[in-house]
Amino acid sequence: MIEDFFTKTLTHWRQVWSEGEDEEEGIHSSELTEIDPITGHLQNITAELAANLGLSLTKSFVLWCDVDTDIDEGDVLKDGDVGYTVHSFKELDIDGADNKHLQIFLQRQ
Repeated sequence: MIEDFFTKTLTHWRQVWSEGEDEEEGIHSSELTEIDPITGHLQNITAELAANLGLSLTKSFVLWCDVDTDIDEGDVLKDGDVGYTVHSFKELDIDGADNKHLQIFLQRQ
């Protein structure tokens, strides 16, 4: 099963809006907030796919992970000091096999 290849764990960050101390005046701020970690399989993408997505070849990666992963475009995934921004993602269920997963396209920061 595809989950056997999910060996890399990345920290997951999302920009979250919060209300300021003076809620009556509608003061809002945002901050990068850590979400649950994501475990998956990370690798460089092909030159053709990078071109189709409008991404830089040398900074583009794909992460395969569990289909139920909570992910949004613009989220940040970190592997130590290396950060990746989520460009886009799609759900894959190839031929109805036991390998339903998310394919997340990343751009290294």
